[in-house]
Amino acid sequence: FTADELTRFADQHKLRLPRVLPIGIGFSPDDLPFRTNPAPPVEKRSGILALTSAWPHKRTAMAIRLLEQWQQKRGFTEPVYWVGVLPPGVTLPGHANWHFVPRLTHDGYADKLGSVRALLYTSELEGFGMPPVEAALAGAWPVYSDLVVTREVMGPSPTAFVNDDFDSFAAAMDYALGHTAEDLAPWVAELRRKHHWPTIARRVVDALHAES
Repeated sequence: FTADELTRFADQHKLRLPRVLPIGIGFSPDDLPFRTNPAPPVEKRSGILALTSAWPHKRTAMAIRLLEQWQQKRGFTEPVYWVGVLPPGVTLPGHANWHFVPRLTHDGYADKLGSVRALLYTSELEGFGMPPVEAALAGAWPVYSDLVVTREVMGPSPTAFVNDDFDSFAAAMDYALGHTAEDLAPWVAELRRKHHWPTIARRVVDALHAES
């Protein structure tokens, strides 16, 4: 959980919260798709990868509604790959360019991130929110819910959107598809710097020394 979420919980239940130090997580170049080097560029990236979940806080139904509305307004015809599990009672519209994939292998997920133009990731609550980082490192623009944790993890971003706000979503999606994988380079460099295992380890060591 984020420090903010722990503070909120402690305040709600009137608990004394000890000092909380955000540590974070690192990404290893040897663990696809958590690599720190972008995926090899493909001849022509195409389509969107959208992650689904049966958990209510992942807001899959909202993602379907927003993306369908955006596609209809923009006339988008590239493939849209919905990967994961659909919530009970939720179905995908029968658009010819929409494809449902219940599961991808680890390498298959990395390959898909290396071939699409953007990743769509919706949520109401995250502990860290890894998929937007994974997407950027793989060269796909991440379009994701604007949450406290995603702001902390991703930094300033033109592709974060406010949940249930179509105009915000459309602006984020338009920006993502209006830029190339090469345009991601400055953002990727910053994500590498922030989410780097030696940096994470140093925070842990420094915190332990401070408490000793």
